[in-house]
Amino acid sequence: MITPALPANEAERLEALHRNDIMDTVPEREYDDITLLASRICGTPMALVGLIDDRRQWFKSKVGFEGEETRRDLTFCAHAILKPEETMVVPDALQDKRFFDNPSVTDGLKVRFYAGTPLMSPDQQVLGTLCVIDPEPRKGLDPAQLEALEALAREVTTQMELRLAKKTLAEKNADLEKLNAQKNQFIGMAAHDLRNPLQVVSGYSKLLSNNLLGALSADQGKVMESINRNCELVLKLVDDLLAISKIESGELQLDLQAADIIPVLRKNVELNGFLAESKRIRISFGADSESLPVRMDAFKIEQVLNNLIQNAVKFSHPDKTIDVRTEKKGGMIVVSVKDEGQGIPADELDKLFLPFQRTSVRSTGGEPSTGLGLAIVKRIVEGHGGKIWVESKPGVGSTFHFSIPAA
Repeated sequence: MITPALPANEAERLEALHRNDIMDTVPEREYDDITLLASRICGTPMALVGLIDDRRQWFKSKVGFEGEETRRDLTFCAHAILKPEETMVVPDALQDKRFFDNPSVTDGLKVRFYAGTPLMSPDQQVLGTLCVIDPEPRKGLDPAQLEALEALAREVTTQMELRLAKKTLAEKNADLEKLNAQKNQFIGMAAHDLRNPLQVVSGYSKLLSNNLLGALSADQGKVMESINRNCELVLKLVDDLLAISKIESGELQLDLQAADIIPVLRKNVELNGFLAESKRIRISFGADSESLPVRMDAFKIEQVLNNLIQNAVKFSHPDKTIDVRTEKKGGMIVVSVKDEGQGIPADELDKLFLPFQRTSVRSTGGEPSTGLGLAIVKRIVEGHGGKIWVESKPGVGSTFHFSIPAA
């Protein structure tokens, strides 16, 4: 028996093998299918995907063989990797000076025929072989069998590359999730710390605006009005930041109770109607039933309605109508808010429900926006087991729909 030499690039080869992080992993069907095909195509009772480290050959996949590994100095494949550019074929191991007294030939498996194709990494390092084995001597493989075996060997390395890419992607996703959690925690803490002093500033500015600390001149009144308006905007942004950080951290808490959604809708339409009057916008309401029972967090659903209706008011011109309707479709209750506003370009619809995203459409009265409202709405609706979507046509208007399960 001749002990196989080490490849000249052994250190680089081992580094490439360990980089794949595949040794001693569980069986995987992708590799088992390949060894089965190799066995069937080549007409041999045994086929192996063998990977060779510094001391052993470990079998990632095997057909017709029960072992998990063999010593490197005893394996045929350690010879095959010395010529990575070709398939090594041994017609009769008893007639080959390298193997005639090998324990795999004289005992155990009684190997006589062997054909092994090296497995090459993308950087051209040989990691092991795909081999077929027969306890009977053979003349070799016919051209079609040899071509198929080499194609299957390439498929093994492709599967290894895919496996490594999936592992790397999973690790990067885990890192991103960790960073995202840290980001949400920071946003939540920062928003919480900002809220109290902002409320103090807002409170004092209202005292001044209401002349409770002395009369203001006309110019001072305008300044205070601007301060109040901007305080309200920043407080709304802080509240939205707190909400989105909790939701994205998985802390959305819903108090789901059986209730009729119709009274909630009527009340919300009525309250938002007062806001709409300042722009001479009318809000109508209709339902296909006197009662539509659902399981909902009424406070959160009002938050959804406020956002959708107030957005409709914000982006509509005066003397327009907003139509709020609800109906039962299958097992879902669908609520729709339709406006006669400016509409949204089709290529901007996909970003509507993403945090901090704004479309090119601007409010008709200069009303501000935090860019978080619809992202919060989407999470609330999905937390109820529903979904939200939009239909829009520039120059015609938009209809936002959301559905939640009927009780």
